[in-house]
Amino acid sequence: MGKRFICLFSLLSLCALSLFAVNPHADSISSYLKQGDTASVYKEFAQWQKEEPNSPNVADTWAWFYLASGFNQNMRIDSVAPTHTEDFMELIENDGKAIFLYMDVKIRCDSLKKGFDIIDREIAKHPDCIDLYRTKGEILMFLANKCSHESIEKDHVDFHHEKGSMTDDQKIKYLMSKALSHPVYEGDPSVISNLPDDVANVYSMMLDRSRVNSNQWYDLFDKKVENGESVMLEWLQGIVLSLMQNANYQSASKLNDNVLKVYPDRYDFRTNKALISMVSRNFESALAQLEVLHKDFPKDDIISMDLAEVYLHTGNVKSAKKLYKTLLKSSNKEVSQTAKKRMETLKKM
Repeated sequence: MGKRFICLFSLLSLCALSLFAVNPHADSISSYLKQGDTASVYKEFAQWQKEEPNSPNVADTWAWFYLASGFNQNMRIDSVAPTHTEDFMELIENDGKAIFLYMDVKIRCDSLKKGFDIIDREIAKHPDCIDLYRTKGEILMFLANKCSHESIEKDHVDFHHEKGSMTDDQKIKYLMSKALSHPVYEGDPSVISNLPDDVANVYSMMLDRSRVNSNQWYDLFDKKVENGESVMLEWLQGIVLSLMQNANYQSASKLNDNVLKVYPDRYDFRTNKALISMVSRNFESALAQLEVLHKDFPKDDIISMDLAEVYLHTGNVKSAKKLYKTLLKSSNKEVSQTAKKRMETLKKM
């Protein structure tokens, strides 16, 4: 049996094409991608672009296509154990023969750059098409999540500590993670050298545009987006939280601060700022922010709990106890239970 492989990224790319480009041409492109018929993909794009030369929809789909072309996660299966890596799984087929499964990741940086260049040109042509900012942001976030060293290292630790009890699915996840930590690059990797900041920058650019167009946004089909401001802010909040979840605190803070310059009174972004300081262990900054928030929202139990936690970290046990005592009566069970545990611990100190 010779070597064979499965492109794990194809499903994501096809879903993206279907989601962001509802069009007969997009359907054909998805079909050709499934067949691996790249030549027909290019012909279909050319025909679509000829019919709709000014449509941001075409450029949006091109960007997703170049992501699919530029980022390849492959599951490889061979009849011989690989010699270039120790990270593989040995499986026994029905006929008793052993097969070996391993992963590799190839990043074609030139292809990714083509996708980014297309989207950038389209944003310049259609600056009020909100979907274009989102497409670039989601592509960048996808790459940032995949290349997150924190999640890769965690998977490695989990694998080595729990190797004997891991399921096959968990082992495959580990193999994929390990491959991501050693990708093969084609072209100049500087195009993806600062992904978290690139994410913050593209959404900050969208925010800046909102001040020019007064949140009069349009989608890929040139239809006005209803409640454009709310849609934009919802996206921004989600991106800030995603950056935080991947420990990209500096980029999260940069984007969050940019939002606060335009919307200084927004509760969600004000609490984000305090939370970023907390998880970054900048407790003095978190304390200053939370004391102001607590003054503005004295009945908000989450803010009170965060403030009590920061009081503990800064050595103000008396103030922490006072807040925990109040939170024992919280209607939020998680808050009241946490307060009870903290009070019991503090009594022993």
